[in-house]
Amino acid sequence: MAVNLSVSVGVSKYSPGLQPLPGAVRAAEDFASWARRAGYHSILITDSGKPLVTIQRIKYKMESFLSKTEVKRLIFFFAGHGTAVAAANDCWLLSNVLREPDEKIDRTMFLRQLETYRIPQIALFVDACRTITNISFNGDGRGVLSNGGAHRVTPQLDVFLACSLGDPALCVQGEVSSQDRCLFTRVVLEGLSGNAEMAIERLYHPQAPAVVSHTLANFVEAEAENRASLLNRINHPEIQAAFRAPEDVYLKIEEDRATIGSHPPAVRPNAPIFPAPAIDQDDRRGLERMRIQFDERAAQDALDHVLPDFLRWIDPRRKNDYQQNCGT
Repeated sequence: MAVNLSVSVGVSKYSPGLQPLPGAVRAAEDFASWARRAGYHSILITDSGKPLVTIQRIKYKMESFLSKTEVKRLIFFFAGHGTAVAAANDCWLLSNVLREPDEKIDRTMFLRQLETYRIPQIALFVDACRTITNISFNGDGRGVLSNGGAHRVTPQLDVFLACSLGDPALCVQGEVSSQDRCLFTRVVLEGLSGNAEMAIERLYHPQAPAVVSHTLANFVEAEAENRASLLNRINHPEIQAAFRAPEDVYLKIEEDRATIGSHPPAVRPNAPIFPAPAIDQDDRRGLERMRIQFDERAAQDALDHVLPDFLRWIDPRRKNDYQQNCGT
């Protein structure tokens, strides 16, 4: 039986030269916790403690699961340093990237590898900068996995990136470093957990109320920008929401959690369509009178405003003809 898989990676400790990111580990832990509650098989990879986060470590964890289990949806979450490497591509930096320049994940290459595992739906949630730095030009990034097969299947793809190309991601500093929080991740998890009304689809979906791909995207875009403005910063997440209904649900809201009575009932598939009430003869005459009155007002407005402007530039020899024909 196919399952949903979540892989959460958080890198907070880097070689000297890159700023530590204490909030990255907490972000990955929080995302992995949400995934478990939502019914995903959850893999958490961080540098909490001594182990470095390396491509080999991520590869072992993911391939050990993918080689034995059919996956219908994969969510990959990353929090840490990042860099832009092309007009539409990024790399996510791992623990030892300054000493081993290829210890960074190339997003495009990684996705191409995932296509060989024939996973119908893939979502990326990435809380990392997309600025151009020296690291952008210091060696190439890599994929993570070995190819899963000879044939690729193009998945439905959701991509939630914390910022636009060239911009930094934002971190909210706590009173101590252990309380630092990644702003984008906090907004994403608020939406995924069903704690934001804007992220919930209550109409036109067979599983409503639910957090679905497009409502989550709308909420994250708006709320991340709003919270950044409170910090006097500008933040524009880059999001592609392409999961298709009805398989676009991230969280089904249980009825006892929904605010019953305060929202119109969800429209279910194959719901009966009721015809509009018939319009009787009196109504028709009333509508016709309204149309005539509207047309008369529009015509008078044209005479009062449009015609004088027109007369100012037409041939003076024909002006009298226009005035006589129009009754002015």
